[in-house]
Amino acid sequence: MANDFPEGIINQVAHRPWSVPDSPWLMTQSWHNLLFAHWPVDAALLRSRMPPGLPLHQTRRVDYSSRRIGDGAAAELVARYEPVGPPFHAEPGTLDHFLTERYCLYNLNARFRAYRLEIHHPPWTLHRAETTFAVNTMTEAAGVPLPAIAPILHFSPRQDAVAWGPETLETVRPS
Repeated sequence: MANDFPEGIINQVAHRPWSVPDSPWLMTQSWHNLLFAHWPVDAALLRSRMPPGLPLHQTRRVDYSSRRIGDGAAAELVARYEPVGPPFHAEPGTLDHFLTERYCLYNLNARFRAYRLEIHHPPWTLHRAETTFAVNTMTEAAGVPLPAIAPILHFSPRQDAVAWGPETLETVRPS
């Protein structure tokens, strides 16, 4: 497969909420045909699965966490999805922007120690999406049941990103 990664994305930073790290990035990623599916869930339930001191970002009664915590329970997702409508870029201050424009990923190790991975990407090219979930036990495996309402869905045909090495929560600079 040919390498078509756009190396110049590191210079497109005006849209970021904070500056990129000073250190060199370590890897690139290209995500294809990505589905964002967001459900409102109970904030107290999410907080009970997070390390103390790690903030839960909230807006408009929608609670969001990109971390997945489980006790080894099996999880499965079988879905069919597609974009609908014209492409758009989420405007700052909107729910679409809050749900999609994220510039770090979090993970927990087996000792419940949090790590943060800085990433950088251009603004997402989004479409509204439609999906059919045949099986979705992803959040149940983490002890977070989903409400019986339709999720907010976005589709992106491609996103390219660069990533820096992980930092422990204790060494992460405020952002």
